[in-house]
Amino acid sequence: MLLKKLKTIFRIEYILILISVFAFTSTLIFKNAGTKNLYELDFMISELEVDFSNDSNNPSFLTDTQNYCDTVWHRFLPLTYYNEAIENQLSIIISRIKNFSTSNVSAEVFLGECVELQKLIRINQSELQFGYESLLISSVFLLFIAIAIILYKALLQKNEFIKLQSMETAQKKFSRDLHDGAA
Repeated sequence: MLLKKLKTIFRIEYILILISVFAFTSTLIFKNAGTKNLYELDFMISELEVDFSNDSNNPSFLTDTQNYCDTVWHRFLPLTYYNEAIENQLSIIISRIKNFSTSNVSAEVFLGECVELQKLIRINQSELQFGYESLLISSVFLLFIAIAIILYKALLQKNEFIKLQSMETAQKKFSRDLHDGAA
């Protein structure tokens, strides 16, 4: 009895449906969180550009340079795990910020490096979006497979029921013919 209930509960199509729903929802959650994080990082670089272009002689972020550099580095750290170009560009920008008072870097060069970092972030964002979209499509495809299995099994049961009905009808007719022939 218990084994039959477990077989009913743990049928492959139900497991596929659960996996696809879980994959779909978790992908949506991670996609939204990742997109939000990338927009925040893009905004952080934009603020840096605006701050630097407003007063390139004494930007306000230089009041607490080390803290600001640590904040920027920790915010960008997840992107540097799998993208060396972002890590290199970020290292250049942070070294420029730390050595701003001693270096003779023009505002145009610094802003150009910030724009390059934003480009790299956008490229990375499009790559991540493609990956998330692929996962979403895969989970929907898995859901369609589960629905196809359910429909196929329902069709098999319906065909089996029709076959049993026709056999029962034929058996009744044969039984009636035998009875009528014997009488």
